[in-house]
Amino acid sequence: CIDDTIIDFNRLMVQSNNFVNELSNIQSINNLISKSSEDATNKPIKLEICSGAGEWIISQAKNDTTSHWISLELRHDRVYQTFTKSIYNDLSNLTILGGDAITIIPNHLNLNSIDHIFINHPEPPQQSGSSSDSQAKHLLDVNFFNLIVKVLKPNGKITLLTD
Repeated sequence: CIDDTIIDFNRLMVQSNNFVNELSNIQSINNLISKSSEDATNKPIKLEICSGAGEWIISQAKNDTTSHWISLELRHDRVYQTFTKSIYNDLSNLTILGGDAITIIPNHLNLNSIDHIFINHPEPPQQSGSSSDSQAKHLLDVNFFNLIVKVLKPNGKITLLTD
């Protein structure tokens, strides 16, 4: 049964061939959030990086409606899964982003704008055992942490959960 729910597609940004161009038309993700909800500017903003299929962030957004949540995931199929779950759960406090965190964070998040960053079980690059594996790019390096610290508000928090 389809009801009269309005889906705000402005809250969904998906990586495509011209993804960076699409995002460059928006001054910042923070401005996008504030346009999508009247009271969003007063809500804490919480970001999950490497959201996967969205199980955790969907649960958080459902249970913490006093915050605005941002899901950031690289893989298209997982972005779609999170978006679908957000529609079925009628979540108006969740923005879903698809793209590379290394590009999105410094270019589209305001400095000192995020209250809490969560990184839950980031998947490492696939390891084949060859000598070239040592050259594999890992997300969690010094440069990455320098980027995320800049977008945190003073006294903001980072929660990293890994195996």
